[in-house]
Amino acid sequence: MFRYVLKRIAYMFITLFIVISVTFFLVRLLPGSPFNEQKLNPQQIARLEATYGLDDPVPVQYVRYLTGVFKGDLGISFKQSNKKVEDIIASRIGPSAMLGAQSLVLGTFIGLALGIVAALKRNTIWDYTCTILSVIGVSVPSFVFAASLQLYIASKLKILPIAWGVPLGSDFRYVWTILPSIALSFFTISNVARFTRTELVEVLNSDYIITAKAKGLKKSTVILKHALRNALIPVITILGPLAAGLLTGSLVVEKVFAVPGIGDLLVNAISINDLFIISGVAILYSAFYIAVILIVDILYGVIDPRIRLAGGK
Repeated sequence: MFRYVLKRIAYMFITLFIVISVTFFLVRLLPGSPFNEQKLNPQQIARLEATYGLDDPVPVQYVRYLTGVFKGDLGISFKQSNKKVEDIIASRIGPSAMLGAQSLVLGTFIGLALGIVAALKRNTIWDYTCTILSVIGVSVPSFVFAASLQLYIASKLKILPIAWGVPLGSDFRYVWTILPSIALSFFTISNVARFTRTELVEVLNSDYIITAKAKGLKKSTVILKHALRNALIPVITILGPLAAGLLTGSLVVEKVFAVPGIGDLLVNAISINDLFIISGVAILYSAFYIAVILIVDILYGVIDPRIRLAGGK
């Protein structure tokens, strides 16, 4: 098991190194410059590029940036008074993490409920309804749900604020997070419901479930203690990547609701060519995603020893 974990950690660092390198070079291919304002003449732009080391050869910039990243220095923002990128990200990660956590919890519980109902009421109107809702949730982008919620719930019914920071006569601190959390949760609901339904149907037809029923166990005991417990293993697997995506924020949904989170920060940085912020957010996304996948991978090795044995012990 120890070798299995070490191998996965080594793969994680190799993957992260590749992501940092690819991101660095891709960002340099973006058109324009961080200092392309019309008020600046070519001499002023050249002076600024020299100040920030952007006039050095790309390999020199790459080595310097890589050295800084390994020291925890993600560079400085060209547009935000030379603030450190890690400090800017730290100030923005709170709203994104809050929305992600709420969306994950909401999506998981509703998705499990829909999946269980669809499996137990297979080939009925309940099953067909849950399946249709799941397909819609996967097919329709989250920003469409976000705009619809804004239009009908916030604008017409005026039940909740239309955007982050807009007052609505309520002192409830987290009222601004409700609509974006709901919009983000649809994709999670759909995926969890589909996987739960598929796995639970398969488990319910297993021999040991038939044996448990034959022994006279209560239906609720068979479903909750035996069937659902085994059906949740694949569901936990998909929750890893979903959690990584949600907890680091959604680019478009945050923009729609004017949430001051990581997604909004990245969109603004791309529009003004703030190179180090773009790279820093990309590294954050990648590191969090890789870490979640690592945790799921290790848990799989703990749950099923055959996996780590197949991977070389």
